[in-house]
Amino acid sequence: MSHAAKITTEFKSEDALRAACEALNVPLTANAKARAYGGQVLPCDLVMKLPGSYDLGFTRERNGTYSLVCDNEVMYEHDNGRNTQARAALGNKCARLYQEYLAAEAMIQGRVEAFSGSTFVDADGSLVVTLRR
Repeated sequence: MSHAAKITTEFKSEDALRAACEALNVPLTANAKARAYGGQVLPCDLVMKLPGSYDLGFTRERNGTYSLVCDNEVMYEHDNGRNTQARAALGNKCARLYQEYLAAEAMIQGRVEAFSGSTFVDADGSLVVTLRR
C-alpha cells in the first residue's frame, strides 16, 4: 500500500525554496530521492532531507510550479513517532515551510526592486517581513 502523496503548490522559485530550507536548517538536494514508508523512495527534482525517517520532495510541473511529494505522514497528524521530527522541522501541514518560502520570495523580489529587508518571528509565532528603501 502506497503512502505517497503529491500536493499541488504555488511554489515557483527554486531560490526561494533554497532560502526557506536554509532558514529551517534543512538541507535541500537536487535530483534526489525522498524517503517514504516501508523503504519506498520517491524520485524528485529537489528533496528536503528531513530529520527522522521521511523526506519532503518537490517535482517541477509543466506550468512551472513545484508539487510536494512525500509520505502522507509528513503532512498529517499520524502520531506514531516516525514523523514527529519532520513535523517539528516543517510545522504541521508544512506551515513553517510555507511561511519561510513566502518570506524568502518577498525578500528576493524586494532586492530586485532595490529594497532592503529583514524577517523576525513575532511573539505570537508569526513570521514578519519588513522591506525598506
